[in-house]
Amino acid sequence: MKVKLEIKAAWIGAAVVVVLIGLVGSFQHHHIARDVRAVLQTQQDALGASMAESLGDKLEMYAAVLEQGATAIDATVLADTAQLRRALARATGVRALFTGAFVVLADGQLLMTEPPRPDDKPINLADRDYFQAVLAGRAVSLSAPMIARARHRAAVVMAVPLRASDGRLLGVLGGGIEIERDNLLGRLGSLPVGRGGHYEVVTQGADPVYIAHPDRSRLLKPASAAGHPGDLVTTKPVRRADWALRVVLPAAEVEAP
Repeated sequence: MKVKLEIKAAWIGAAVVVVLIGLVGSFQHHHIARDVRAVLQTQQDALGASMAESLGDKLEMYAAVLEQGATAIDATVLADTAQLRRALARATGVRALFTGAFVVLADGQLLMTEPPRPDDKPINLADRDYFQAVLAGRAVSLSAPMIARARHRAAVVMAVPLRASDGRLLGVLGGGIEIERDNLLGRLGSLPVGRGGHYEVVTQGADPVYIAHPDRSRLLKPASAAGHPGDLVTTKPVRRADWALRVVLPAAEVEAP
C-alpha cells in the first residue's frame, strides 16, 4: 500500500511539474509574441512614415514640374491653337509624370488636352474642386479622386494657374493621374509588405475612399477600417494631400514562428 501511495504521489508530482512547465512555457511564449509584435510594429511604423514621406516628396516634384510647364503658356500661346498644342507637346516633364495634361480657360471651358481627346465635345470644368481652388488663389491644387469627364477614368488632378504678365488669371493647367495605371499610386498599391502585407492609400475625412489598393476593384469605393482583427496596421498622413497611407501586415504573418 505504501509503495502504491508513493507511486501515485510521484505521478501526481510529475503531472504538476508538466502543468507548471506548460504554464511557464505559455507565459514565456505570450511575452515573446508580445515583444515580437512590438518590434514589428515599430519597424512597420518607420516604414509607413518613410513611404508617406516619399509619396509627399513625389507630389511636390509633380507640382514643381507642372508649375514649370505653366511658364511656357501665356496669353499669346492661349490664343493660338497650334502654339498651345506645341507647348503642351514640348512639356516633356509633364507628359512623363502625368497620364495627360489639359488647359482650362478662366470660365471653366476645357480648351485642349494632351494627348488629344477622341472628340471635341464641349466640357466645362468650372465646378471641379481643383479649378475652384486655383480660382480662389491656390498656387497648386490637388483634387479629390473622381471619374474624369474628358476620359471617363478614375483619376486625381493636380492643377496650377496660368497667369498673364500683369497677374491676371488666364486659365488653369492641369495634370491627370489615372489611379489604375502603373504610376506613383498604382505602383504603390501593388508593392508587397513582407510575404502577405500591402499598402493602401485612402482619402481623409468622414467618408474616405480608396485611391490605392492591391485590389483595384476597390478604387474610388468607400474605405473600411484597415486590416482585420490581429493584423498589424500603420496609418500615416501624406504631405501635400488630404490622404492617409496605410500599411497592413496580416495576423498570420505577425504570429508566424
